[in-house]
Amino acid sequence: MHYDEYDDSCCDPCSMPSCHPYDCTPCCCPGPRGPRGFQGPTGATGPIGNTGPTGNTGATGPTGTSVITNALSALNISAATVSVTSDGTNIPLPVQPYINGFTANASNTQFTVNQTGTYFISYVIKMTSGLPMSSRITRNDTPILNSISTSSTSSNEYSVSFMQSLTAGDVLSLQIYGVNGTVTLQSGTGASLNIVRIA
Repeated sequence: MHYDEYDDSCCDPCSMPSCHPYDCTPCCCPGPRGPRGFQGPTGATGPIGNTGPTGNTGATGPTGTSVITNALSALNISAATVSVTSDGTNIPLPVQPYINGFTANASNTQFTVNQTGTYFISYVIKMTSGLPMSSRITRNDTPILNSISTSSTSSNEYSVSFMQSLTAGDVLSLQIYGVNGTVTLQSGTGASLNIVRIA
């Protein structure tokens, strides 16, 4: 190799521009590749893409178990006169728009539970005039404590809702009690009893 101080090109076969004007050095041929540099920082997150298409509808699950088949709706709509005693008088409920899983007696004052379970029970009693008395539901002639509604004045309406565990064979009745006298139920729906098995 030779060089000329006035020549700015290398004199070797590479024939590439010199590294510096008027300086012919063997820098015009590439050296070996250096090591890979460090990875740069992660770039910013890109924008959210478009929502994909809706997937196929899954298979229909199995039919669940229903317990609402056991229910009772019983009414007295005849403006009946009821004699109240201090020990208790069962209110007849002869109109039964729905009864399944219960058995009514001949006078429609007692209703036998056919299946053990947990039940939601509610009742309403409305009278044309009131007495200072109480109302309740009995089970096998024993009062259910959380069914009792008491009035120290002459109330003409009583209502209670509650949940209760019942056993097949239990006999339920709707009662008024606490005084000796006579009351007349309101026409329309003077008394109603609704029972639904929930578990």
